[in-house]
Parts: sequence; C-alpha cells; structure tokens
Amino acid sequence: AVMWQFAEAVRGLADGCAALGVPVTGGNVSFYNQTGTTPIMPTPVVGVLGVIDDVTRRIPTAMGTEPGETLILLPRDPDASARRIRARLRELTGASVGVLISDSFGRAWRHGQLDVAIGLAGMQPLDDWRGRTDATGLELRATWLAVADGAAACADLARAKDSRQPVVIIDGLERFLTDEDGPGATALLRPLQEDLFR
Repeated sequence: AVMWQFAEAVRGLADGCAALGVPVTGGNVSFYNQTGTTPIMPTPVVGVLGVIDDVTRRIPTAMGTEPGETLILLPRDPDASARRIRARLRELTGASVGVLISDSFGRAWRHGQLDVAIGLAGMQPLDDWRGRTDATGLELRATWLAVADGAAACADLARAKDSRQPVVIIDGLERFLTDEDGPGATALLRPLQEDLFR
C-alpha cells in the first residue's frame, strides 16, 4: 500500500510540474524513516525557487503585518535611484562620482553570500576582455569582468554586516568611471534566453 501511495503521489507531482512547466531535476526519498518506533510515511514534496517578473501577481503573505515586523523592499528601479543620487552629489559637491547600490546575493553553486550591484550610475558595469590577449599572448574568449559586482563585494567586506553603515567609499576604480550615467546594473543581467533557471 505504501509503494502504491508513493507511486501515485509522484505521478501527481509529475503531472502538476508538467502542467506548470516546472522542471524536475532530482529527488530523494527513504522508506525507512521513523521516529522512535513510529514509522513516517513517505511524503513527496516539491520546492520551487524562481523569479516573479511581476510582483503584483504574487500570492499574498502575512509577512510584515505583525506588530514589530518590518518589510523592506528594494527600489523599483535601482539604476534610476543611483542616477538620482549621483546627480544630487554632483549638485552638492561638484564631484562626478560613480554610485553603486548593492544587495546581498546567494550563489547557486557556492556557499555564502556577497553583495552584488543592483543599481549603478557613472561606472562601467562590465569590462569585456573577449578578443584581447592575456599576459602570454593567448586570445581570451570568455573573460568578461563583472566590475560593478566586484566593487559591491569589496564594499561589503569593508564594513561589518551589522554596522548599519549606509555608504562605503571605494578608491582605485577610476579607470571604470564614466562621464555619462551609463547602462546601469541592468547590463549585468542575462537576457531571458540565457537564464539558466527559467
């Protein structure tokens, strides 16, 4: 009976995943789980992690509605925020600086998090070395440096995570600064056809 129930549950999950277009990459189950002398029936579960392109279509949650809870949202357009901050800094100081807005980011195949650029103005987001040569004269075919993400990660290390320090000033990246605001951090995002997780 247990095997039949499990087989039917897996078929149902497969049908649901097929209908929703959710790829199944693997699974794990043990029929020998128990707590003390009480067996635990096998319970197939599907966990899905993805990107919601339109947050107005999300399933509402109660997060941030309890007393004492705070829900902080990222800017709708972080690149526009970076452009506004840059313009105001220029107005106040006369200096033309690059402005980078960052957020914590987990990596799919590595432990730990680091900051990456989510908004950018006045700085080159990428440094494309494809077609150039390395120190030995070999042509580089894939080297495309994520300058803005590297700067964001360095800034994250220069302060403590709990310091509440809103600004980190980075020196030594002048070669990546631009007169114009530039394409912003949006240039770092892969187009949908190259997205590995959709």
